[in-house]
Amino acid sequence: MLITVISIKRTENGSRMKGVANLTIDDMLAIHDIKIIANKTFEKEGQLFLAMPSRLTKFKTFEDIVHPINAEVRGGFERLILGAYRMAIQNQYDSLTLTLKEEKKAASFANITLEDYQTVQHSSLSKRVEVPSSMHEEEREVEQTEEELLKWLEG
Repeated sequence: MLITVISIKRTENGSRMKGVANLTIDDMLAIHDIKIIANKTFEKEGQLFLAMPSRLTKFKTFEDIVHPINAEVRGGFERLILGAYRMAIQNQYDSLTLTLKEEKKAASFANITLEDYQTVQHSSLSKRVEVPSSMHEEEREVEQTEEELLKWLEG
């Protein structure tokens, strides 16, 4: 298994959620909405963690839709996603897409590093884009769900 595409979108909006990642595995499977979240002491320590895609259950808890099943894979996801996020910050990109270099596609997942990827797309927004009012209600619902997820993660 290899992560063949990493896409990062920064969401610097004053909340603890700092970005969202999408992955493509082996050029065949997509995982969307991996949240990049700052822990409570982020301002002091700069620590980030990943929240895998989840859904709100009828019991008002969150359940992962997809997640790594061992520490090695989780560590690889964290290393690559958080590394790409830091690369986006360093280069002042709002979004960044990296693809695994062709010659690295035979490598082992444990040996893959960010240097094995190439930037295929990036963007920096220089102006604000107006969103139609009908989209604002949807946006509020997403923000509310994100707030509930953060509260649940805090325990």
